[in-house]
Amino acid sequence: MPPKNNETKQIDLIQIITILWEQRVKIIFSTIIITSVFIIYALLASKWYEASVKIIPSDSQTNNILQQYANIAALAGVNIAPENDDIYSYYPDLVNSNTILDSILTHKFKTGQNKSPVTLYEFWNIKVDSSEIGWKHKLDEETKKNLRENHIFSSIDNINRLFTISVKIQKDPVIAAELANYIAKQIDRYNKKTRKLKTNEQIKFIEEGIAKNTVNLKKAEKIYKEFIKTNKDISSVEQQIQKDNLETELTLQRTLYVELRKQLELTRIEQVKQTETLTILDNAVVPIHKIRPKRALIVILGFLLALSCSSFYILFIRTQKNHIEIFINILKKNLQK
Repeated sequence: MPPKNNETKQIDLIQIITILWEQRVKIIFSTIIITSVFIIYALLASKWYEASVKIIPSDSQTNNILQQYANIAALAGVNIAPENDDIYSYYPDLVNSNTILDSILTHKFKTGQNKSPVTLYEFWNIKVDSSEIGWKHKLDEETKKNLRENHIFSSIDNINRLFTISVKIQKDPVIAAELANYIAKQIDRYNKKTRKLKTNEQIKFIEEGIAKNTVNLKKAEKIYKEFIKTNKDISSVEQQIQKDNLETELTLQRTLYVELRKQLELTRIEQVKQTETLTILDNAVVPIHKIRPKRALIVILGFLLALSCSSFYILFIRTQKNHIEIFINILKKNLQK
């Protein structure tokens, strides 16, 4: 049995090769036609360019200062410890947030096609029917969805502590770089605004701590003075221990007061600073080479697809033709009977 099966497979393979060889002209012609379509597509398809900006989020200077005195302030009953949130955690959401995308839609960017800066609507030649109710909101939402899904991408490299913003745009490489750099600036702007709000909150906490510490300091001073007045001659161990405890409490409250006042001044100085909240490792530059279409790959895949489809189609037609001929012969025999 095995030899028969092998022989049958060999005969089938020979038949297939024979059929393909007989129909080689049709196969070649079909392959050329289909491959030509892919070549035309590769030549006419819009070019896409990608520009990327790499940034290193800076640790908040405010948090660094607050951390220095957090333990001391905690003794006074006020929490000024900075949050230890992952500095990268909100960056991807921020890039795709309405806060940044809305500003993108109203900003004018330099392009390689226009002499003067244009908005994305002008760059894409988007026409709208202003008579439609709510057209502006609808247009903005559709454009922001398009930006999120097709044009603006971000990634986090936790090992190298890098955050990358990539922008992919058709036809114009200049606007790709402009948009990527603009997003990085908007992140920095948002961080500055957030830092300012947090600093104001920290100042409020510190001022509350100072107020509470002042009350405790006056109380400790009063208790210590009364103790000294009533215990001018300390003759027992218990009195000495009590005195030491009161002096320790008084020293602690005075130290807290000095440190909290110092912290208040440092935080106020930080409040008026306009320091960068992130470091640009690599600014986005105008890309020279397109990322797609990959013309050579398209042509190769088109050729292979055309050759395969043409061959299978010829074999399918030939098989169906044989089946039809067999059916007709059977039908003729039955009619003759």
